[in-house]
Amino acid sequence: LTRDSVELAMVEYMEREAAQYGTPWAHIARHMLGLRHGLRGARLWRQVWSNHLLKDRPAREVYALAQATTLIPEPV
Repeated sequence: LTRDSVELAMVEYMEREAAQYGTPWAHIARHMLGLRHGLRGARLWRQVWSNHLLKDRPAREVYALAQATTLIPEPV
């Protein structure tokens, strides 16, 4: 298992829960905020998943934004 595969599995779970029960993805995402603890870019990644301005967007879209933060090159 990789962190990326766990994150993607959680997004799929968020989508199922939203479709079946109407559970907001933010209620589930808070449980994975430590997933990238200690890694470069973890703070930005966590900020995307916990950004209240994104709560009305689909989990898949927030996932794409969070993944984009992991691609930001390290400053020289």
